[in-house]
Amino acid sequence: MAIAPKDRFYLNTLAQRAPENLNLQYSYEELFSQATRVKYFELWQKLFDCERETEAMRKNLLRNPYFDLQKAFKAVDVRNKGSFSIEDVRGMLFMLFYIA
Repeated sequence: MAIAPKDRFYLNTLAQRAPENLNLQYSYEELFSQATRVKYFELWQKLFDCERETEAMRKNLLRNPYFDLQKAFKAVDVRNKGSFSIEDVRGMLFMLFYIA
């Protein structure tokens, strides 16, 4: 599932649902309201914009001779777990911007 709820209950509920619209004789326009189609389009547009921005930042960082990916990773992985969570990133940002 590319887009999924964070809440486990809703994630499991959706995973257990069987598709009911596979053999319907409706057009795409009849299945979703105009407002829903617009919101769905906007969601995908934001996802693509985010991917485009992320790729541009990655390329800019790789062109910077002073940027070291391993040092950047270690700066966020302060517990030396080999991974980091959003809380680790928040902690790193707090240290960077609130502690002088």
